[in-house]
Amino acid sequence: MTTGFTVHTGNRMPLLVEELAKLLEERPLPSPFDPETIVVQSRDMERWLEKELAGRLGVFANARFPFPNAIVDELFRCVLTDVSAGDPLSRERMTWRLFGLLPEAGSLPEGEGIAGYLSDDPDGRKRIQLAEKIAVVLDRAILYRPKMVLSWEKGEDTKGGWLPGLWRRLAAGDGKNHRAALQHRFLERVGGKIPAPMGLPSRICVFGIPAMPAFHFDVLAAVSRFVDVHLFCLNPSKEYWGD
Repeated sequence: MTTGFTVHTGNRMPLLVEELAKLLEERPLPSPFDPETIVVQSRDMERWLEKELAGRLGVFANARFPFPNAIVDELFRCVLTDVSAGDPLSRERMTWRLFGLLPEAGSLPEGEGIAGYLSDDPDGRKRIQLAEKIAVVLDRAILYRPKMVLSWEKGEDTKGGWLPGLWRRLAAGDGKNHRAALQHRFLERVGGKIPAPMGLPSRICVFGIPAMPAFHFDVLAAVSRFVDVHLFCLNPSKEYWGD
């Protein structure tokens, strides 16, 4: 099976489907029992794509359609043997851990504002709402600024205010297995001289996702050393890949 990273572009979705159908027909996987892995962003796209491929190929079966985060987690588990099931710092888990940490935020650099905001909160409503908003910000930071998040853990922030300090408390213990840390370890390992890890898909096709964070792109580009990766997208601009 070939490996590498190929980008297919087109100005209309049916053209991309034609390209995908051509790939599947002309370059079948080594075993008919190997499922095709096609990464999509929604179940609606999965259903539409199954119908379109069946119409073009006559028969289309034995395919799976993971979402971007799911395929990245799968690749992490294949390459890093000590990855636990579930994200210890998913947005939901962060929300509740932040809820417990926010009363201590006054001791953080520039944290007086948080303490003042929560000083009149008898039922905890303001605290849970603030925890939810901070969890959203941190979840996006992990995805779009993983290097920044890792620099926070090293204490390299000099003008970050209270957020880096709050993150360090949040990431203590099993937080070292959050996505930014896993991606860093993954890229280091895949970039080294290692044999192909067991359990990797033979081929990964990413279809119709309108924009892809650099986090996902970097993981897929790195694993293309061992896997045949194909990206099908509508004429991406330079902003497609995130930053």
